[in-house]
Amino acid sequence: MRAWFWTLLLAVVAVAAAVFLRQHAGNVVILVPPYRIELSIMLAVALIVGSFILLYVGLRFLSWLLSVPGRWRGWRGRRAQHRDDNRLERGWIGLLAGRYAQSEKDLTKLLGQTRNHNRKVLAALSAARAAHAQAAYTRRDELLRQAQEFAGEKALVDAVGALWAELLLEQGQPQAALEKLQTLPYEEGARYVNITRLLLRAHVDLAHHEQAYLLARALFKRKALEQTEAERIIGVAAAGRLLEAGDDWRTVWKSLKSTERTLPPVALAAARLFDAQEQGSEASKVLESALDVQLDPELLAAYARCAPADVQRRLSKAVRWLKDHPDHPDLLRAMGVLCLHGQIWGQAERYLRRSLAIQPTAGTYALLGSLSDRLGRRDDALSYLRQATAASVGLPDLAASAALPAADVQADPHHLVADNPEDFVLPDPQTADSPDILHQRDGISDYDVHGGVLPSRHEAVVASSDRDDAFHEYFDSAPIPAASLGTEEPAASSEAARTDSDKPAAY
Repeated sequence: MRAWFWTLLLAVVAVAAAVFLRQHAGNVVILVPPYRIELSIMLAVALIVGSFILLYVGLRFLSWLLSVPGRWRGWRGRRAQHRDDNRLERGWIGLLAGRYAQSEKDLTKLLGQTRNHNRKVLAALSAARAAHAQAAYTRRDELLRQAQEFAGEKALVDAVGALWAELLLEQGQPQAALEKLQTLPYEEGARYVNITRLLLRAHVDLAHHEQAYLLARALFKRKALEQTEAERIIGVAAAGRLLEAGDDWRTVWKSLKSTERTLPPVALAAARLFDAQEQGSEASKVLESALDVQLDPELLAAYARCAPADVQRRLSKAVRWLKDHPDHPDLLRAMGVLCLHGQIWGQAERYLRRSLAIQPTAGTYALLGSLSDRLGRRDDALSYLRQATAASVGLPDLAASAALPAADVQADPHHLVADNPEDFVLPDPQTADSPDILHQRDGISDYDVHGGVLPSRHEAVVASSDRDDAFHEYFDSAPIPAASLGTEEPAASSEAARTDSDKPAAY
């Protein structure tokens, strides 16, 4: 729009000048002694305008020539920035995609070539994370030290310290991470949420229950921590505070919120402390308050451990819970244990069987086995204990053998029994009265795995017709092998049949 305005203005001026000069014709005289130059007014105006244009163009060209070095430096800077941006982008894409070696290579090259300190810090931090992912902790620490050197602004210094602490926590060095975090500025507020989270992780790993409890409550108050995670951390930390307080544990107990007292770890720790001071009624109240909120398995197991005098009261309380949760296996098992403590055998067995039907566990099997043993049912006790062992250990299923039992050889007419093989001497074939002679074999090579003992290559075997008939009668009465024995049985049967038809077998 601006260019159009100036163009229109120049056109109007040119037209007005042309009309004016045409109506007022005249000459322009330039006196430069001893010279006298006379020009028409039209030519003089044309020369003035032309000179102005030439001067303007010349000055613009001179300015362009003088600005060439600056423009060259600007072009190189833009090219370098574009190159750095591409390398940083490739490095981050590789880091997010899990190509840590290539990512570290690109980012390290960027760190060595870029001149921008902020980009150096960013490249060093990214390369340090890639090296950490490769468990190259020495390279990681060196890159972090370089980032710390180039970090001039306070925000960059805090970023380096926070990342260093986070990587140390991931490495499993909470004490070193805590030392790094203690050098960073920290105040309660949304500005330092990340540092607060890192401090919480370090204190949780170091089992600093007091600090972890306070930090978790602060983060949960600012909605920077999910409720499930906050309850888990607060529960463990508060329970640790109770157990570490010694004789002042009641003061810690009173300082807890009502919602924190019903957390399972806190309730278990408090019940243990009340039981240690022989205040079973207080322990029962603590456990019951927690169980009213959540039927936790550990709370139920602790509630089931009581003296026989407290069984009836606890059972009546558990019955009310059972009305709201009729198929809760842990509650049913706890009620069974309570009945065992109260020697109510029938009710105990019913509750344990109901729990077992919903969720079979090794503990329930063991309880039923103990109860069956107490009632004198030895077979049931053994069965339950076997199932408890299988559920806890994971015993393999032992398949039954597919082989047939050994044949009864007592009716074998050729069956000979001797305590010592040397005591058994066969008659000499030259002096024997009967042609029915069996010859002793020399070695194991004379035995066939399918058909018994093979005939000797050098000895002749002669069998009488009576013995032969008795032999065939014995083997004809043997059972037929099952088909499940595999493909080798038919071959063995055919070999035995061939041997029987040709010659008698020797044992």
